[in-house]
Amino acid sequence: MSKRSADILYNALIERIMCGDLRSGDVLSEVALAAESGLSRTPVREALQRLRRENVLGPGPRRTLVVRNMARSDLRVLFEALGEVEGICAKLATQRMSEGDICALERIVTEGDDFPENFNDINARFHAALHAGARNPVLQDVLRDLQLRSLPLRAMQFRLKEGRVQTSQDEHRQIAEAIRDRDAGRAERLMVMHVAATLQVVLEIDLAWAEQ
Repeated sequence: MSKRSADILYNALIERIMCGDLRSGDVLSEVALAAESGLSRTPVREALQRLRRENVLGPGPRRTLVVRNMARSDLRVLFEALGEVEGICAKLATQRMSEGDICALERIVTEGDDFPENFNDINARFHAALHAGARNPVLQDVLRDLQLRSLPLRAMQFRLKEGRVQTSQDEHRQIAEAIRDRDAGRAERLMVMHVAATLQVVLEIDLAWAEQ
């Protein structure tokens, strides 16, 4: 029961990070989370330590944990790796996705045309569809680790950068069109550029925060 409770809390915290409810630098207290969730401290501790092992959380004041904030040099290295792996995944998805898979991907893109408030969810589903379409579980494991490290940063781009939803949606559409055309090289290049654009937004936000 404790493990199941820890898994539920872990997934809930990931969701809060994805939707922007938890941001880089936010403090997470085991005691406060236990009171908030109605759980004992054991599953809360397990969920928090799992997030720390996955580098989503780092050490905070007075034995708390914080949503990780990264140095600019570390951000560049992280997103460089993420872009290359995502690019390979897009290339393989172009070659391996079925017609039904591509139609499902295009439906996700269409959902984003109205620029809904839950664009973080659409963005996550778009990338997940490509990861699944690559048909490579090793790549998916690598991507999961990289995504967990970058999740708080990727989530904040839509909330804090005006126009980013529009540009991200345009980038998604171009990638989906390349996949529809079975142009693996173009899909890979566009995905690398898409992740690079996200890094640029994250660096702009980080600089704005530093100047405040």
